[in-house]
Amino acid sequence: MEQTEQWVYNNSIVEAHSLYKFCSSTLNEVSNRDYKNANYFNPDIVCLDMDSYEKNQRKGQPDKTVDAVIGISSYEKNQAKNSRLLLVEFRMKYDKVSNLSKSEMERKVCYSKLLLSGEKPINRESVFIFNEKLASQAVSWFSRESRTGGELQNSLVYSVLGFAEKVKSLADFPYEPIHTKEEIQKSILFYKDKLDWMMFFKQVRYWNEVTYSCNPMECRHIQEAVKEIWKSFRQEKYELTDDEESEAMVLEEDIYFLNGVN
Repeated sequence: MEQTEQWVYNNSIVEAHSLYKFCSSTLNEVSNRDYKNANYFNPDIVCLDMDSYEKNQRKGQPDKTVDAVIGISSYEKNQAKNSRLLLVEFRMKYDKVSNLSKSEMERKVCYSKLLLSGEKPINRESVFIFNEKLASQAVSWFSRESRTGGELQNSLVYSVLGFAEKVKSLADFPYEPIHTKEEIQKSILFYKDKLDWMMFFKQVRYWNEVTYSCNPMECRHIQEAVKEIWKSFRQEKYELTDDEESEAMVLEEDIYFLNGVN
């Protein structure tokens, strides 16, 4: 069954596997061996070339494996979590589903998982990639065949483009703030609306202190949200007591990004 979570590729878990020294490659290089110069995949995705491992390391007793094994993680709010290996099998040359063999594909997956087992977590579902024309038919075929049980139940089918959408780089995602702009500004505006300036200043200082433990992108996000409120506060020229104006000036001296915000 299709997974809704987004994946990012994770090269580190592949490079840490003991098979990597015997069959390191990239997903695109493995693909180009059978699909000359097609360049279907992101060239930065590292993989285990399972066919090469069988041919070069198990001479005289090679067995059929999936084409490649990559590393993936689940993407969740700026972070890659739950790293594991993902088995990938190419079927881009197929032009009709009647040529597919359930037993052959299941044998490849089971044997590949056996070779990999014991070191790194392995994703329960394996991926089969088809050309754009056949992908939708392949989804239906896998759904029908998986009803009889077996490893095919744990299979996901993608077109080349669908796979590229499913497995991205962490850098492909826009930054998702931990603290929303609305959350930050609401907490400050609560005291501004009440004209409680000392608490207003205290809240501005609080958000500045939060930035000390944030990553650079979150830090800039908080600063921009606070600057917007401070600019509005200064432009509206409220009547402040001497103590309140003094505290405002101290804040502008202490918090560099408030300097010159008028």
